[in-house]
Amino acid sequence: MIRILSDLHLGYPNCRVQSVDQLAPLMEDVKAIVFNGDTAELRFLQERAQLDALCREFRVEPVFLTGNHDPTISENHCLELADGAVFVTHGDILFHGFFPQSTEVGQACREELEALGPDADLLLRLQASRRAVKILEPLGLYPGFWKALAPHLWPPWRLLHILSIWMRAPSLINELVERDVPYARCILTGHTHYSGVWRRGGRLIVNTGGFVPMSRPLVAELDGNMLTVRRIMSAHNQFWPGRIVTRREI
Repeated sequence: MIRILSDLHLGYPNCRVQSVDQLAPLMEDVKAIVFNGDTAELRFLQERAQLDALCREFRVEPVFLTGNHDPTISENHCLELADGAVFVTHGDILFHGFFPQSTEVGQACREELEALGPDADLLLRLQASRRAVKILEPLGLYPGFWKALAPHLWPPWRLLHILSIWMRAPSLINELVERDVPYARCILTGHTHYSGVWRRGGRLIVNTGGFVPMSRPLVAELDGNMLTVRRIMSAHNQFWPGRIVTRREI
């Protein structure tokens, strides 16, 4: 069985995971675990070494995909599983400058993508996006919780903008897949921290959310051709797969 999750944000001041050992229950009974972007903050990639050590302890193969906060954690920006039926990518390619603090990042991404032209394939666009988001490191965008939250709440149109993105995200992701990987039947993303399961165009769209305040993370489990999505539960400094949200044969 393979587990897929996203947006751990290890090293971020408001990360709910204070020690990678808290993730140990998620390592049980799996052969591989996919960390789908924003696993560790750009300045704290030593957290990857700790995850590697935990995976070795449980004899689990770790697979790291890049996100907008960790563009150098891996050379892999997306992943196909189950003979292409399941497509995994962080999802920020659709939402440049999603967070108010990242105006500079959004502009850099748009410039990189415009230079490629509208016909560039998805991999080239993902590579260009990763080049652009490396701007995060010199900006040092690591505010505390309330400082991070305030720009989302004021002025009021920013909150409305975020809500609009949450509402449109499943359809936008389906459009991306329809263009670039039309054979995929299930898409696993993260980035927005808004977890959920939707159906668009006959596809299952899953956002696994994040390990940050006000997000309710999910974990996807792929066992053969069966995909199960579970709510991640937490108590006593441990995180583990909980109740089933949906189950579907791919």
